Amino acid sequence: MKTIFISGKYRDDNQGKVMKNILDAEDAMRDLLRDGWCVICPHSMYACMDGEIDDDIFLKCGLELVERADSIFMMRNWTHSKGAIKERELAVRLGKEIIFEEK
Repeated sequence: MKTIFISGKYRDDNQGKVMKNILDAEDAMRDLLRDGWCVICPHSMYACMDGEIDDDIFLKCGLELVERADSIFMMRNWTHSKGAIKERELAVRLGKEIIFEEK
C-alpha cells in the first residue's frame, strides 16, 4: 500500500477558519483512503495544538513525513501556506508523485 501526505493550509484568521481547513483535509483523507492510499494527514494529527508546540517543529515534522511518503496531495489552498509551499518544494526535489486537488 502506498502512502500519501496531505499538504495544505492549516492556520487562518480565526479558529472557525482553522477548523474548516482541518475538516477539508479530513474530507480529502476520506477520499484518498477510499482510493486505497495509506494517508498521512497532519491537519488531524496536530489539530488544535497551536501555541503548545513551536511552529518550527510542525514544519520539520511535515517535511520529515513528506520524505517518508510515496506521494503528496496538494489541497486547493496550498499556495496560501508557507509550510505547504516548502513541502511541495521538497517533494519536487525528491521526485515524489504530486497530486493536485481538483478545483
